[in-house]
Amino acid sequence: MGEMKTFLEDIIQSIYILPPDVLEDVMDQFQYREYLRNHYLLRSGNYCRNIWFIVKGTARSFYTDQNGKETNTWFSMDGHFITETTRSEEH
Repeated sequence: MGEMKTFLEDIIQSIYILPPDVLEDVMDQFQYREYLRNHYLLRSGNYCRNIWFIVKGTARSFYTDQNGKETNTWFSMDGHFITETTRSEEH
């Protein structure tokens, strides 16, 4: 887990250099979780309350049309942050 924390800190600091106390506060907001293959991080119709950081693996965003055909819209891999990329006026 220490290796993951260092990896995430390095990514954050490469985007914007934070003072150590601020970086610590940001890091305190993250929780380490592992998911099995084909796990849904967010399902259609649910409100997104998370930002995920991929340490190792791949995530895809997709939609399913009325005929059941899946269309990929985005792929994220190691070192990427992901979250909902669309906004609904219902929320």
